[in-house]
Amino acid sequence: MYNNGLLPEEFLANTKNNKVQKPLFECNSTCACDIHTCPNRLVQHGMTTCVEVFPSSDKGAGLRTLQAIPRGAFVLSYLGEVLSNEEMKERYKSYSPKKGNYILSMVESNGDTTYNTHIDPTYIGNVGRFCNHSCDPNLAVVPVRVAHNIPIAALFAR
Repeated sequence: MYNNGLLPEEFLANTKNNKVQKPLFECNSTCACDIHTCPNRLVQHGMTTCVEVFPSSDKGAGLRTLQAIPRGAFVLSYLGEVLSNEEMKERYKSYSPKKGNYILSMVESNGDTTYNTHIDPTYIGNVGRFCNHSCDPNLAVVPVRVAHNIPIAALFAR
């Protein structure tokens, strides 16, 4: 699946304009591969990129890397509470426009089925919440499935 630890170019190119993504499937406990050396176990090993939360002049806080990141490299997972569609709508309405919200909605398609996953790191999450929105993003959100029903929102460098 991965190409020397990087998201394949053809998959990365498809993330630019498509809102619906095909999920990536990583090996899991049902595979016979070695958990430490399998090249198809990248996201589940977690973040290895050095990042820093910094004060942004107009967006509150932002997140930047402290090292060069090659195109297609896994940067981090966007972690938080997983919300139903109804919870997401209610939560979104309750957030103040001045304070903003951190809800990430990810749509994935696997054959004829489409899945919506809403992740809110406002109360429980990681540094991914400080990735600011951009009209020309340098990260691609990719649904990664390992061994459970909820995908991981993995952010890869564009």
